[in-house]
Amino acid sequence: MPEASAEEFGVVAGKLHATGLNLISRDWQPAQLQIIDAAVERFSEVLGSARVVHIATGGVRMERTPQGGGLTYGFWILPWWKRIVLGDPEFQQEPAWRGQVAVVHELGHAWDAQTAPVWVRVFNGAGRIVNAMSAFVAEEPGPTCYGGLMGPDCHFARVPREEWAESVAAYVFPEYTEWLRANLPAERDAGLRPKHKAFVEKQIEAVRKMVANDESQRA
Repeated sequence: MPEASAEEFGVVAGKLHATGLNLISRDWQPAQLQIIDAAVERFSEVLGSARVVHIATGGVRMERTPQGGGLTYGFWILPWWKRIVLGDPEFQQEPAWRGQVAVVHELGHAWDAQTAPVWVRVFNGAGRIVNAMSAFVAEEPGPTCYGGLMGPDCHFARVPREEWAESVAAYVFPEYTEWLRANLPAERDAGLRPKHKAFVEKQIEAVRKMVANDESQRA
């Protein structure tokens, strides 16, 4: 598939600027740009604004790679930059909106990384959000097999960082876990449970307050 034109790239890159998300290189395909644009727009709507997304994630570089899945680096070149790499297979999922879920999942990782000290981020450790979530949700299952569901047919260990990122994705896209339940037998118990939902909402409210306080000080 041909790469996006300079105009197509510029339109999406310009829209993303307010969220602190920077697309690195111009080798994106038009459909990939549309998926990223739609994902970030929905993420912004759920969190409250582009400014809230920027404060939550702290600025993110996003790059494309032909192979592999998604990966977030909490530290890249400079302490305040985080890096998300998305493989082409993430954009080729069916239904197509699952590509948006993958983007938001990685933004969830960037959000947590923003709450970690620099030295923790350098060694790819978890941030304050993930550590607090583990205590808050206790034994409540996560939303998906990959995100700590621990169902009888799930084949993934419970990894708190993935549990947080999947919780963010499931909160932003309720249809995500609905689709999993309907289409994958191992995910028949998928869903964002009360404690996980409350914890995500608690983090959203905390960032909104940070933005509100910043705006009041500027006034």
